[in-house]
Amino acid sequence: AGEALKKLSDEAGEEAADSSKTVLTKEETDELTAWMRDNMGMQVKDVKVSDRYMTYPAIVVDFESPAVRRMMKMMAGNTDEPMPLSPCTVEINPRDPVISGLFALKGKDEELARKVAMQLLDNALIAAGLLDNPQSMLKRLNEILAATVN
Repeated sequence: AGEALKKLSDEAGEEAADSSKTVLTKEETDELTAWMRDNMGMQVKDVKVSDRYMTYPAIVVDFESPAVRRMMKMMAGNTDEPMPLSPCTVEINPRDPVISGLFALKGKDEELARKVAMQLLDNALIAAGLLDNPQSMLKRLNEILAATVN
């Protein structure tokens, strides 16, 4: 997905002059985090630039642990309904090519950029063990794949 977004950003002309650019500037990260916060809905209380070493494009922090969520589900009667997530904070890695590609993409195809941003959130939730039903993201993931191969 990172290479596909890189290709899209090159086509958009955002990085055509300097294809080695992968780190966003402070102004670009401020713009991107505000845009992501506005487009990620109620699941996200904040989007920040991470100051920690990361190998992922984004992670979630300030969330209820999976153990606490299981306990809450047991206390609620162990229904088959997924527990709603409390709003979390997303931290992005400005050095990641997916994040720089997302910045370029939002200027070219905002609807696809929204889908990519939501996919980044779901990926981070999966990595944290918080996404109860990963099948919920398959339709969006297939739409992203279709857009990047066309």
